[in-house]
Amino acid sequence: MGKKENLKGLIDDGADLIIADIRDEAEIDKLTKQAEVVFHLACLGVRHSMNNPLENHDVNATATLKLLNASRRNHVRKFIYVCSSDVYGTAGWVQVSEQHPTLPNTVYGDSQNGDRVKS
Repeated sequence: MGKKENLKGLIDDGADLIIADIRDEAEIDKLTKQAEVVFHLACLGVRHSMNNPLENHDVNATATLKLLNASRRNHVRKFIYVCSSDVYGTAGWVQVSEQHPTLPNTVYGDSQNGDRVKS
């Protein structure tokens, strides 16, 4: 989990920090009705995926799709999705760019796969 103090400058400039479970559809719908921009960084990590693949997929993939749908339904102007380099699997070359093929080799990497989350 990140640290609130890392966001101090943004919060001081008027950004709202909302802490909620991405799987709480009612809360997500309420929040996206108020949002112009969504920065989506919610995820459960690679270690978690090894012991709890279904919950990992539920948070990282299914809830992301529901957040995208809520954002579209509520006319969010911009959706910024941050994923992990694990979507690339074992890198085929050094200095991986967004043009590198995505070949995840973990549940976590697959659940973060940006090739599957396009609007």
